[in-house]
Amino acid sequence: DQVQFAEQAGLRAVWFMDSTTRWAGAPSDVARFDPWSLIPAIATFTNRISLGTLAMPPGRRNPEIAARQIATSDRISDGRVEITLSTGDESVVRNREGQGRLVSGEGVARMIEELEVLRSLWHNERTDYKGEFVEIEDAVCEPKPEFPIPVWMQLGWGPQRLAHEIVKHAYGFTIPLHAVSNELVRIQLARLREACFDSGRSPAELRSSRVVGVTLTEVEVDPEDAKRHLLATADPRTRHLLDSTGPTVHSHLRRYWPDFTPEQYRFEDYFLTNEFHCIGTAEQVADQILAGTHELGIEEAVIWPHGRLHSWQPDCIKTQGDMVERIAKELVPSLRRAR
Repeated sequence: DQVQFAEQAGLRAVWFMDSTTRWAGAPSDVARFDPWSLIPAIATFTNRISLGTLAMPPGRRNPEIAARQIATSDRISDGRVEITLSTGDESVVRNREGQGRLVSGEGVARMIEELEVLRSLWHNERTDYKGEFVEIEDAVCEPKPEFPIPVWMQLGWGPQRLAHEIVKHAYGFTIPLHAVSNELVRIQLARLREACFDSGRSPAELRSSRVVGVTLTEVEVDPEDAKRHLLATADPRTRHLLDSTGPTVHSHLRRYWPDFTPEQYRFEDYFLTNEFHCIGTAEQVADQILAGTHELGIEEAVIWPHGRLHSWQPDCIKTQGDMVERIAKELVPSLRRAR
């Protein structure tokens, strides 16, 4: 029903979280569907809307298996599948998946190797590949996708090399949720434009999006006061999990962006460093989203109902359908009017 609401409202795409052990500060026992099982099922009762994932980090899925899953989904959906790749995940998640921590720069290199394998399997009769991280021999993917698979990449905050790889390999890029400062986003967008200039690719060819946590209220609120209320009402398990992963994210941001990151990690700074979140009535949220997307030259908002902090909590899961309906009926028209 939620995807059908989105399709009827005219949304371009719905993306599902690609997570195997836990996600977004939620306990490991929170229910989550595998996206490459879910997408073919949803494709059978939708007609227009694109279906994708956010996001597949390197090492999560065997690329030979992923190629077949994605190609199968593309066939069932008549070419409506797209994927998003990222350069890594929280260390606690990688440990649960039996993977070691990625050293600086390794995530970008491994992501590109896996993408090269995916595309080779989708286009060639057989694939042999020997890279630093991925090695396969005489691999086959049949049936192949009927249409080219759009590949998005998350524009992270680490090595400058990533901007050049996005320009070289990607259909588009998405600004991740933890990119909160619009000024920082402007710097990254400038890096992308520079990379486009170096490669000879027009920036207009790159599609763009930004992940946005959204909470809709019935009456107008002061956004900063409302965010403080969200922090105060977060489930204790959320705080425990974010406190276990937050210092790592904070140190990463502090290393590359000291001018935009507080000196010490504090849970109370969550909305300053971990989540671009818009809160208020549909009109208020529309204005906040456009200030962080359209006014920066970003085409699309990837709306995360309830945001990272609260979306897994039982009361939010229970009202998820109502939230998606409100987004479709109130927020989307407000965004269109504001633009």
